[in-house]
Amino acid sequence: MEYLLAERVAQVKRDCMQKKVLEFLGFTLIELLIAMAIMGILASVSYPYYNDSVKKSRRVDAINTLIQLQIEQEKFRSRSMGYATQLSDLPVRVEKKIFLSHEGYYEITLLSASSTSFEIIAKPVADGPQKEDECSVFKVSVNGPELKNEEARRCWNL
Repeated sequence: MEYLLAERVAQVKRDCMQKKVLEFLGFTLIELLIAMAIMGILASVSYPYYNDSVKKSRRVDAINTLIQLQIEQEKFRSRSMGYATQLSDLPVRVEKKIFLSHEGYYEITLLSASSTSFEIIAKPVADGPQKEDECSVFKVSVNGPELKNEEARRCWNL
């Protein structure tokens, strides 16, 4: 009799364990909805920061191109007695008669050049992904990057 009772208790324990295991095999609809809501909130908070980081990384395209063009202008001046008066004299990417930065996010313009000075600017391409960036114009001259104010320093990552 005791043996049958012990066996019955063991059977009830096994049944309870199986039910508990079966209960924890999945998620309820409420749990999934809560998880989706949390993911949506995290995505909505992090997306603007992601966009800012992407824009900031694309600014490096303008900075690198302008610094390289400043170096190329100095090389040009060492060979001839003045700075290049046309961008076509310098190694710049050209598409559809527009001078572009290395990765194509910025349009490069030579504002002025003489035997003693030059000014080159980079503006976002009109229909490009940087058109909404708050750092809209980068400028370099004989003296290096133009850093008139704190905003310009921030745009040049200085």
